Amino acid sequence: MKRNARIALALVLVPLTLGLSAFGYARSRSPEEKLAHAEGWVKDKLELDEAQGAKLDALGSEILGLVKDFHAGRDADLDQVLAAVKGNLDRQTLDPLVAKRRATIDEHLPRVLDKLVAFQNSLTPEQKEEVAQFLQKMHDRRRNR
Repeated sequence: MKRNARIALALVLVPLTLGLSAFGYARSRSPEEKLAHAEGWVKDKLELDEAQGAKLDALGSEILGLVKDFHAGRDADLDQVLAAVKGNLDRQTLDPLVAKRRATIDEHLPRVLDKLVAFQNSLTPEQKEEVAQFLQKMHDRRRNR
């Protein structure tokens, strides 16, 4: 009977442990946390020197600014969309919301691209190859879904 109790306990504890681990991993993170995680991963993976790390940090800061500006006012925008969905959804309601989002992107995109180019130009040929391989792997993974 003790053996069966141990097996039953294991059958309960293992999925519970895995589930709680997955829940903790998948928890919602702030944009700052996501950025810090991504930057740390890139720095470790590419073994960046200090100058390259500074360029990556500058790129990350610019992207974070874009994300924060993009998210600013989204609650008010959602309220407008929900009101329109409950009533009559029309282009006069949606066009200004889309234009506002596009303006935010258009404002930040030149600076993001400049920082991206500066970072990429600072990489060695081996690091560039590693980035290219990673991007190809991600493309293949998404294409085969």
